[in-house]
Order: sequence, then structure tokens, then C-alpha cells
Amino acid sequence: MRELIAPEVKVTILADRGFADQKLYALLEELCFEYVVRSRQRIIVTSTQGERRSAAEWVPTSGHLRKLKGARVTADEVEVAAVVCGESLGMERDLKANTSKKRTYSLFRQGCMYYQALPTMPQA
Repeated sequence: MRELIAPEVKVTILADRGFADQKLYALLEELCFEYVVRSRQRIIVTSTQGERRSAAEWVPTSGHLRKLKGARVTADEVEVAAVVCGESLGMERDLKANTSKKRTYSLFRQGCMYYQALPTMPQA
């Protein structure tokens, strides 16, 4: 795929839990692809300060998102740009048309929208 896409084109891969793997992270980095990979709650996340917890343990009791920049994941501590911990936050309610009672955007589109919002999300 990298050979078919011009180098100046920014590519972001969005993957579900089954694809969370350090070999995939390394390959995507090598190909200069950005990525968002959903992980299981039990995956180990290490902060830049060296604190290690499962992803579920990083979620604040308020249920809000917690963004960890420069964190490391898995037992081998593969460094990733950011880890966002939190699930079932109700954020999807803001991603639908005013006239619709159901989710309007696909889960893929929601993931893209959350990814684009990462830089402006507060640290808490």
C-alpha cells in the first residue's frame, strides 16, 4: 500500500483490538503511517514517569478520558505517540445529527473524529 500512495499523503490506520500487536506498531512506524489501535483493558501501559498500570486502571473514576503522551505499551514497552484510556464515555452522543436519536456516524468515523480531537483534548 505504501508504494501506491504518494509519500506526501498522510495515512492513518484505524484498527480494532485484534490488531494490537507490537509487530504491527513497528511496521506502521517503518511505513510512516500514523495509527489508532484499540486495545484491551488489560494491556500494560507505562507512563513517561515509569508508572505501570493496566489500561483499565488508568481510567479516572469520573469515567473521562485520560491521555498519556509518549507512553509505552505491552510487556516490551513499545513507545507510542499517545494512549487514551477510557471506554463507554458517552462521547458518541455528541457525534449525531440533532434530528436523530441514534448514532449517525460509523464507529470508524467516530474513531477518526476522536483521533483528530486528540491534540486539543485536556490532559485530564
